[in-house]
Amino acid sequence: MTALVVGTMLTAINHGDTILAGVFPPPLKVLLTYCVPYCVTTWGAVTGKLAQMKRAHQRAHTDSPRKEIPR
Repeated sequence: MTALVVGTMLTAINHGDTILAGVFPPPLKVLLTYCVPYCVTTWGAVTGKLAQMKRAHQRAHTDSPRKEIPR
């Protein structure tokens, strides 16, 4: 959803004058305009999830009681 909104805004900013002149910009450029916010959103979600899993893993291993080694 974010990529759709941001992609539309970026298309209007980057290609608005061309569209208002009645000429459609090259489809590849429009596609790339939508792909950039999609990639950024996906990258942010993935790295956030990985960081969350890493913190949970670290907590699981630091919260467990330490066993003392008999001497």
